[in-house]
Amino acid sequence: MQSVLSPHLAFVTTDPHLYVPDYKLKLLEEDKKKVDLELDEPFLTRSIVTIPENYTEMTANLVAPLVINSKKGIGKQFVLTSMEYDTRHYLLPEEMRTPPATPPLAPGVRPMSKNPLNEAKSLLAGKIHYLFPAEVLRQRDAGSRLQ
Repeated sequence: MQSVLSPHLAFVTTDPHLYVPDYKLKLLEEDKKKVDLELDEPFLTRSIVTIPENYTEMTANLVAPLVINSKKGIGKQFVLTSMEYDTRHYLLPEEMRTPPATPPLAPGVRPMSKNPLNEAKSLLAGKIHYLFPAEVLRQRDAGSRLQ
């Protein structure tokens, strides 16, 4: 969902019924008026999704759904007063969120660094020769091969 007034403002949203099939939202008559809904007119319900660095732990805010009158293009976020739902409802089942256990390493094997590039640099320290552009051109012009 993207703001028409501030294009840089956008939210990832989802239909809460996809994850909680019996998700219920009761709107008072005064709430319906805020999004220009008639008495029994259908409306869309969306929840704002939070996607952390580990995307398998993404959650949806089921406590503050967006109610949208799709016919008129009007929407509003409402905060539910019942404690039936959570502000951080996981969208993926636990078995998909929990990383598998890391098997023990064989003797003499070092665990991989969280930053493989730094790990590679430390392993190759002193074994790599860096050439500056002027040196590269000089060697090319001299007809020698780069080593």
